Amino acid sequence: MLTAMGEVIDMRDYVSIRWFSEDVVCGHCEQETRGRVYDSGEAVLCTECGGPLVVIAPSDYFGVVVVTFEEEPDV
Repeated sequence: MLTAMGEVIDMRDYVSIRWFSEDVVCGHCEQETRGRVYDSGEAVLCTECGGPLVVIAPSDYFGVVVVTFEEEPDV
């Protein structure tokens, strides 16, 4: 008998963000996706097949700065 053990977390504690502002084509499944990055994740994953779109090694985090801008409303 095979048993698996793991930590069960509440989905409200598992945060993800959309990565791309517009759809991109996944190289694995060729479907359009905006990619998602999950809490404590090291890759941008396709929302269709779960394949990695961008992988960032922990050693690459040193000195990385992420800047976001809010869209300005059309006047």
